[in-house]
Amino acid sequence: NSSGGIVINARGETLGLATSALSRVAGLAIPVSDVNRASKELLEKGYIPQGYLGVGVYPAAIPESLQSKLSVSNDSGILILRVEKGGAADRAGVLLGDVLLSLGSAQMERIEDLQSFCASAPIGKAVNARLIRAGSLVELSIVVGERPRKGS
Repeated sequence: NSSGGIVINARGETLGLATSALSRVAGLAIPVSDVNRASKELLEKGYIPQGYLGVGVYPAAIPESLQSKLSVSNDSGILILRVEKGGAADRAGVLLGDVLLSLGSAQMERIEDLQSFCASAPIGKAVNARLIRAGSLVELSIVVGERPRKGS
């Protein structure tokens, strides 16, 4: 097991930190930029903040006819089932029933896409959101919030 070891290239440059925690078959390297960011956050705040939009969601297929009508490439999107009052999505004007297609340059087709985005989202920064609302394409700017911490 090589988890925790430093991964270097042939020139001796540090690429990242080895881990096998995410795969039983192959090891991978957490990029040094991610390690540095996480270390800095832990030292400064004692925790690693994550982005938060304040929505409850469910995956949703997008019918081919609607994909064609709106010229979108998503086969599916993320249906908004709940909008937290006062949350980032609420402040941006996201509505119950909207279908999220993308955040910034990241396509949103599965719940994991949204989770991945929030894990490294730029907290406090505006990101462009593309949504389907009542059969039409809508673009909003959402200022990413910080996930509330339990006990805070």
